[in-house]
Amino acid sequence: MSSEKAFIPKLSGSQNYAIWALRMKEHLTDRGFKLIIVSDDVEDDLNDRALAAIHLFLDDGPLLQIQTEARAHVAWKDLKSLYSPSGFIADFLVLRELFQCKLKRYNSMEEFINTIKRLRDDLKTNDLDFPPKYYYFWVLNNLTPEYEILVLSISQGMRGKTDSYDLDSLFSNLVNESKRLGSHDQSGDIALLASLRGKFGKHPISKGTSNYRIQKNKFCKNCRTTTHQTSGCCILYPHKAPKGWRHLSRASVNSSKALNRAII
Repeated sequence: MSSEKAFIPKLSGSQNYAIWALRMKEHLTDRGFKLIIVSDDVEDDLNDRALAAIHLFLDDGPLLQIQTEARAHVAWKDLKSLYSPSGFIADFLVLRELFQCKLKRYNSMEEFINTIKRLRDDLKTNDLDFPPKYYYFWVLNNLTPEYEILVLSISQGMRGKTDSYDLDSLFSNLVNESKRLGSHDQSGDIALLASLRGKFGKHPISKGTSNYRIQKNKFCKNCRTTTHQTSGCCILYPHKAPKGWRHLSRASVNSSKALNRAII
């Protein structure tokens, strides 16, 4: 992770200090500045570069808090003192995040599981860890509806196995199921797209076109009238004429055509 490629959300306050400090330690280690975390006995050049690296990943508030500090080690300790929750507050924040941890709030199953793992590590650090079955129940109870069949299957398989709460196995099954569901959804989308293409691939003539109006209304191209269709024109097809119909003379027909043209 080079400084040009590093992406670390800036420290904004106590709400993101824990994850910021974890990532920042890795970044400082990668840059060769790890020593400033534990000691102030470093060369000035290394101190200045490490302090600059820290400043780059601070929001305005935290940056102003340490703006006058010239030593990277002291700045690191000051940030921890200011924003690292401890005691009741630390326990409260971790537990609150755990209680709000539901799959629907995350973009993927992997993100959901990684959050559970991180919170469990935080609880262990604070001597507040729960038995594995607690996390087992919590995860199964906070999945989305599409995992209902898997939850039922796991619940039935756990009958009589009161001590067999393997979280790693559970997490692996959930990740595999999420991939299967994702593949199924993608196949369904492809099938739906294909069916829609079959339904709407042909472009029917709009009802607003002139061709549609001619087909809907009566119009004879021979007589140029709207009283009948060309195919039913008695002049062109005398055998279709009704009984008692009298064929007009050629002059009358021409006169009628001329009159219709004038009207049109």
